[in-house]
Amino acid sequence: MFNAPFDSDKQNNNNIYTDWLYQTPRDVRLLMAIVYVETMSGDIQKLDKLPTHLHESLDVIHRIKGGAGQIGLRYIEQLSIETETLGKAHSSAYVSSLVNLIQSIKESIETVEAWIDNEQAALVSVA
Repeated sequence: MFNAPFDSDKQNNNNIYTDWLYQTPRDVRLLMAIVYVETMSGDIQKLDKLPTHLHESLDVIHRIKGGAGQIGLRYIEQLSIETETLGKAHSSAYVSSLVNLIQSIKESIETVEAWIDNEQAALVSVA
């Protein structure tokens, strides 16, 4: 299953939200995108409910940071690191960083959903 080649030549240059998909073997890329959307959507719902609960929010942010790092989504990983650091320091900049992180994740979800739609349409046209 994991022996399909990478095809980074088809990468959508300059898309910080989908570049990581092209580092994933072709045969699991669509599944990874679907899992990403489901997981991040759940994390966003949790963060939306927990903005005043610092400890619980930091747990979710830490998980996002780790997941983003694992798949190579560096932009979200860096925003998560910044937000987590500010939260741990009880910085007044934490809330604005959290808002920025949430907005960026929502944008990434929308972008990956569009990517999924394109991929599924391409599969249907081939079939």
